[in-house]
Amino acid sequence: MYYFASEEEKQRAVNAYRVRGGASGYESMSDLVADLVMAWVAEQESEANGGQPFLVERRRRGGSS
Repeated sequence: MYYFASEEEKQRAVNAYRVRGGASGYESMSDLVADLVMAWVAEQESEANGGQPFLVERRRRGGSS
């Protein structure tokens, strides 16, 4: 999973984490991002799929087999 942010967004996020991250209970920026993403995922699953995970078949790289 990748997330691309502008330099300004990146710096704002890093600064906010440095000032508040530990106080908010996060040991790392990765923990913070994972928690926020999974909260969003749970919300989407709840709203659109009865609280169950979405099941989407992965595409194979390369040809059409």
